[in-house]
Amino acid sequence: MTDEGRKMRRVMRSVLGSVLLVAVTSSVGCIIDIPLEEPEQGYTECGDFLAPHGDMNMCQPGQYCEDPTFSDCVEGCLSNVNCAEDQRCVKADGTNIGTCQAEIKRPASNPR
Repeated sequence: MTDEGRKMRRVMRSVLGSVLLVAVTSSVGCIIDIPLEEPEQGYTECGDFLAPHGDMNMCQPGQYCEDPTFSDCVEGCLSNVNCAEDQRCVKADGTNIGTCQAEIKRPASNPR
């Protein structure tokens, strides 16, 4: 093999090595966007203040998000979304904030 052939071979190996290095390092930082599961009934998002990167703070059932800027959850509900699955948000007349109360399940009527 001639000197020129050896040089060409080294250049090709170097180029292939660089391409392989770029392919490997670029795939390491790849972010896979997998949709997250919906939270359980009653858990609601409340901003990302001091939350781990990419996460949201959650209010528990029986709470609503008063201030998403500071992820401030307070007792009460604005709607059934803030209550557990077996509860309903009950508000007094003229108020916007209610409380989560157990939903009364009535037995099915007995047709005769």
